[in-house]
Amino acid sequence: MRSFFLLLFLFAAASLRAGEAPAPFMEGNTSFVAGENAAAPGDAKAAYAAAAKAYREALAQSGGSWAEYYNLGCALARMEDWGGAALAFERAAASDPLRPEAAENLALVRKAAGLAPERPCGTLERVATRVPFRYLLWTGAAAFWGALAFLVLPFLYGGHGAGSIAGALLCLVLLAACAAGLFGWHLRARWEIVTSPDAQLLAAPDPRASLVGKPAPASGALVLRREGDWVFLRTEGGMEGWTKDGDIEPVWKK
Repeated sequence: MRSFFLLLFLFAAASLRAGEAPAPFMEGNTSFVAGENAAAPGDAKAAYAAAAKAYREALAQSGGSWAEYYNLGCALARMEDWGGAALAFERAAASDPLRPEAAENLALVRKAAGLAPERPCGTLERVATRVPFRYLLWTGAAAFWGALAFLVLPFLYGGHGAGSIAGALLCLVLLAACAAGLFGWHLRARWEIVTSPDAQLLAAPDPRASLVGKPAPASGALVLRREGDWVFLRTEGGMEGWTKDGDIEPVWKK
């Protein structure tokens, strides 16, 4: 796993040119390489921690890019922070699903955490989220206005012909496909990631309540309701219970 993460890390680091990357991002790259070359495990861990801190600073400045989330995931994976790494790779994959590296590393992180390589999801979510959200949004908007034009403009020029009807039908089909894709992204956005290794599922929103189970770090969860700083959730394995809000984080920032 070590060589795999390093190979993809270098690929991600090259994706931001020095003139475009925030200074903390470049500092994170330097710290990550220092961790790779460190002789002592303690020195390596400290370097990876510094890299993760720098990548988080870069994310705070830029608002989030694929390379920043991806490199953060690599640094956290080196630290064996499986929950944090999974969240970072999930966010990288969501920001640019056309790049497969984040999904591949996410599968490795989930396996290292004792989970199946892929979080369970329906066919619509799996297929739709292979296309960037913005592409679906732009194409859907263009299809909507195209259908409107094919339906309305012919009335100004003598009525509908075969061409205008075919064009309207094509735009409506494309609009329906985009709507289905956007709904697939909605399904994905409901998932949150267990980031704390100490997360527990309790029978009630009370630290004295009986233990239901322990969700694995890096696993997915659906939040069913919130009560103060507690959330009632269903894990990808089917367990339900209450946990502290800080033990999970959404893939899509709210």
